[in-house]
Amino acid sequence: MKKVKLLLAVLVMAIVFTGCAKSPEEVLSNATDKMSTLDNYHMVLDMKYEISYQDSSIETSVTMNSDVDEKNGISHSTASTSIFGMKIETELYTILKDNIVTTYTKEDDVWYKEETKNENNDFNYDVFKNATSVEKLKDVDTETYKVVLSETQIKEILKDLELDADEDMDKLKINLDTTNIEITIDDNYITKMMMIIPMTFEEDGEVSNSKYTLIYDFSQFNEVGNLTIPNEIIENAVDNMFLE
Repeated sequence: MKKVKLLLAVLVMAIVFTGCAKSPEEVLSNATDKMSTLDNYHMVLDMKYEISYQDSSIETSVTMNSDVDEKNGISHSTASTSIFGMKIETELYTILKDNIVTTYTKEDDVWYKEETKNENNDFNYDVFKNATSVEKLKDVDTETYKVVLSETQIKEILKDLELDADEDMDKLKINLDTTNIEITIDDNYITKMMMIIPMTFEEDGEVSNSKYTLIYDFSQFNEVGNLTIPNEIIENAVDNMFLE
């Protein structure tokens, strides 16, 4: 009788835990919801862009550290850009107010101001909810998922991130076979997002190949606090419209 009771108890526990287990799709969906409701966070972006055309090639890399205050629509970033062997250091603030994005950029110890209409180009995490497939990776120390998206969804990501805003998307082909998207989740937050997106662009019989490698690291969830832009920057920034 004791063995029977023990067996029943084991079976009940197995049913309970199996029933509570979430699918990879559910885990990712819950994490995207949580990211979308954050008040603030810290983000590090490492981006590399490679393009080859005929016998020439160009490589650009950017590392950006940002504090993002979603609640007040303010961000503060420092960026390091490498291109043609040169390194460019930049500091900037952005603020969204009354549907206008104001960007303050520091160049050679001078702050410049530029205003643009908000185009709602923030990254839309909901794209992952409609993924073609979500698979948890094995043999890794982290809770990481491989995500497969359609070409249309990837192009939407490029638009949201303003990476190919000037390209004719009809002439841009995403090489899905070599595209790789991986998302790491910890405590129901997305802590890392890696995207490798190879592309081919053809126009008038000319073909160029390019590839984006994007690695986002997210941390300090709701720990960054409220950001403000120093008054001395706001009051003394040179308006870019007068320089054109």
